[in-house]
Amino acid sequence: GKKNSRVQLLVAKSNENRDLFPGLWECGGGQLNEGESFTEALTRQYFEEFGLRVNVISPIFSYEIVREKGPKIPGIKFLCESIDGGKEYVRLNEREFSKYNWLSINRFKNLKMISGVREQVKQAFAVYRSLKNLPTKSPLRTKKTIGFES
Repeated sequence: GKKNSRVQLLVAKSNENRDLFPGLWECGGGQLNEGESFTEALTRQYFEEFGLRVNVISPIFSYEIVREKGPKIPGIKFLCESIDGGKEYVRLNEREFSKYNWLSINRFKNLKMISGVREQVKQAFAVYRSLKNLPTKSPLRTKKTIGFES
């Protein structure tokens, strides 16, 4: 993992020219292609957006994006782990994102994130701790890092 093998979340800043949430930090995402499973879509999206291979651990909650124009966009957030051997080198898709960072649970608090994502991130860390039987107070130690995708 990154920095003393602590569990970290991958976040990326949307390009300013994107229609949906320009200039805000997020955790990646995308839509299902026809005939594609959630796992297939997640592994494809993470590779397309970040150049990472992931293991899909579990769905963690559903959500909706409500826009002024156009229909609501329903989604499901999933907890994923990088399976790139702890290297976590990111090849950022620069058409969608301007920068990225791996952050611990205490480091993302000051980012300008999409509404609701900060609370979702806290839930993701809690679910990961629970699923991996990790302590809640001490630093999370593992060889893998987490991210979540919709």
